Amino acid sequence: MDIKISIDTALYYHKDGKILKAVEIYLELLKKDKDNYRVLSLLGAANIQLGNIDKGICYLKKSIQINSNYAAAHINLGNGFKNKNSFEDALNCYNKAIYLEPNNPDVHCNKGAVLYQLKEFSKALESYNKAIEIDNKHFLSHNNKGILLKDLGNFDEALECYKNSININPKNVLAYISKGDLYLELKRYEDALKSFENAIQIDENQNYLLGKYIRCCMFLCKWENFFPTTQKINKLIKKSLKVVDPFTYMSIMDNPEISKLCAEIYSQDKLSIIPLSKKVSLKKSSKLKIGYFSGDFNNHAVMHLIMDVFKNHNKSNFEIFGFSFRPDKDDHWTEKLKKYFDGFNNVKEYTDIQIANLSKKIGIDIAVDLTGFTKSSRVGVFAHRAAPIQINYLGYPGTLGSEFFDYIIADEIIIPKKNSNFFSEKVLYLPNCYQANMSSKQVSEKTITKSELNLPDDKFIFACFNNNYKITPDIFNSWMNILKRVPKSILWLLKSNESSILNLQKEAIKRNVNPERIIFAPPLPNDEHLNRLRLADLFLDSFPYNSHTTASDIVRMGVPIVTVIGNSFASRVCASILTTLKLPELITNNITEYESLAVELALDDKKITKFKNSVKDSAKNSILFDSVNFTRNLEKLYLSL
Repeated sequence: MDIKISIDTALYYHKDGKILKAVEIYLELLKKDKDNYRVLSLLGAANIQLGNIDKGICYLKKSIQINSNYAAAHINLGNGFKNKNSFEDALNCYNKAIYLEPNNPDVHCNKGAVLYQLKEFSKALESYNKAIEIDNKHFLSHNNKGILLKDLGNFDEALECYKNSININPKNVLAYISKGDLYLELKRYEDALKSFENAIQIDENQNYLLGKYIRCCMFLCKWENFFPTTQKINKLIKKSLKVVDPFTYMSIMDNPEISKLCAEIYSQDKLSIIPLSKKVSLKKSSKLKIGYFSGDFNNHAVMHLIMDVFKNHNKSNFEIFGFSFRPDKDDHWTEKLKKYFDGFNNVKEYTDIQIANLSKKIGIDIAVDLTGFTKSSRVGVFAHRAAPIQINYLGYPGTLGSEFFDYIIADEIIIPKKNSNFFSEKVLYLPNCYQANMSSKQVSEKTITKSELNLPDDKFIFACFNNNYKITPDIFNSWMNILKRVPKSILWLLKSNESSILNLQKEAIKRNVNPERIIFAPPLPNDEHLNRLRLADLFLDSFPYNSHTTASDIVRMGVPIVTVIGNSFASRVCASILTTLKLPELITNNITEYESLAVELALDDKKITKFKNSVKDSAKNSILFDSVNFTRNLEKLYLSL
């Protein structure tokens, strides 16, 4: 067998994606020449691509032992270490390769990617710029530079980088996805959707692309492809494919079994290459050190719930520490909550392992993740075992599908015992509603009238102030049925983006409802928003992702809420709140019951008045807003571990 021809043949298969066939030829070549460093390097690279990272690294180390001046082996070895999150080792390999081949743009680009992971952003930018200086057509470096600039908040420059990458290679699917991610963050949903659609046309099988697409559609209330897309998503998840992030899935489907599988796939994909730190036993001292980890220590719904817990912790038994990986600047909420902590650490520029090591150095006993798989997710911190006990709580309404979270905090409405197998974490049950709440909130005292808010004085006001992504075509269809059955009524929704307003109006027309009966409320500061909630007559909950913070706000302001209780965590939160308020009559089991109850209350003045009074009385006296009692119950859970 001619070595040169066989290597060329193997490379042809390798580049064509037929890696197993290439490996077969490489192994045959090694039988004839076991010290062929080039073949060993290619075989190592192929194994890394196949996910056999340790095996690939062994081949590459052997290649380098035979010829330490072969740059490609150092590059491939660096790629192996990078895939294992062994970033320092990867950096050493790339530096060696650069010494041997200083004008290779690929290695500078790869080095930049590692420096990015190490959060050495200025050095990463230098590496990307060097790669582009060597080869201005290096489209991957343009794309990676854009991702870095996006993280630094330089959105216009990032967008220019993505456009450069696409101009160089119009088939570069990664740049379209990156551009879509940026537009999504900027809430330019139409532009984001177009980018994701372009990516789908090139390669619809890109990881999580279908999830990004459907999430964009939900923000736009653009539902033409909702049902075929969600059916496809379910089928692909069942095949263990990386199709959608777990947070997006729970907003469109009420299926805790598939939701768990989705979380397991996502967690395995994002974190499996991190060597799990060994769990250690909790050694209780005179005071337990509790670490709260969040990307939302600011004016955010999670802080609107849990602020009083920080304030009420018993400092005789507990020391509490904050770990903030928030990407933006602090605000007045951040400054207010800092004073409740024994130590507050801004770790946004730390790597995951650096945050975990800081937690260990402080001696945190129990680490509570308040973010989960939401926007500022840093669950990698917990893969490095930040504390002997690690808990998933509040910020993410579902399982994280991983080995390293020991517990999830819930109540028996949120997670009935029969549903506990849908969670990778062991369930810790609070005696009442799992949701922390502030005892009181600042509410604007400004007198407002319906006419000031463009609301009619003589109509029944149904309302829903949930985010657009929680509005599914099924729940909207139900709302339109309710409006048709209650002629003298309007629906009051939160205004998001202009496209979603137009789309909702079109959807209303399709269902023979005058679109003028839907009135959109602009965003307001929280104290003014709470004040205007009083003007609603009945709040219509969303499904399958319920109102969470919004539900406790609406009952706090004395407005009844009708909900559908589902099977998933996200679809049972409002039912938990209403149960705690002793108002189970407002919980329905399906859409038909939901519609009937909403219509019944709207058409019966005495009944709706009775429920308004009941909600006001219950909210005033309920343990739902007794933050001291809630904190003591939470502390009992901590002490029981």
